[in-house]
Amino acid sequence: MDFEVGFHQRNKAFRYMENPALKQLLELIKDEDYFPEESRKSKGGKRKSGVREIAKQVFNDRLADTWQCDVEIFDISSIPASKLHYLKARVGVVRSLQHRTTMGTDILRLEVAYRFLDIIDIGVFICGTSGFEKYYLGTEDSRIEHMVIFEELVDYLEMVSGVITVPIVLIGLKKPPKQRQTKLPK
Repeated sequence: MDFEVGFHQRNKAFRYMENPALKQLLELIKDEDYFPEESRKSKGGKRKSGVREIAKQVFNDRLADTWQCDVEIFDISSIPASKLHYLKARVGVVRSLQHRTTMGTDILRLEVAYRFLDIIDIGVFICGTSGFEKYYLGTEDSRIEHMVIFEELVDYLEMVSGVITVPIVLIGLKKPPKQRQTKLPK
């Protein structure tokens, strides 16, 4: 899948670009079609909901063998925002294909893991670009209409750069090309 890359705390983030776990993650994203046409259509041909669920399944399938999944960072396991989605070799990943009101909490997870728990050196924040959001408008999942957007996240992090100290690699998933081969999740 095509994606954009951005950085928060750019100078710090560049130091970790050669981290094998980060390279593995970027290759995985580049090589996958996370949302094959078959997974987006319901019986009536309408787009169906579940973008978050599809992404979670694909990421979990690809990373579960070598990455820690759902690593608790707060001692409140009943709250989903109390976990990093993935952790490996001091790289923490948050996957945010959901309503944009979760953006601050998602960033805070990375900051806590970095500054207070010292379990990551760099965070990765995965979300969709504005084109990705438009592509999935019309799904039965109304929350997708206001999802975390890569371009807005870049601007937001610039505004809070004095407060958020964790270096973050931002991954913005792009809209798939119109003519493409599809791969189903393994």
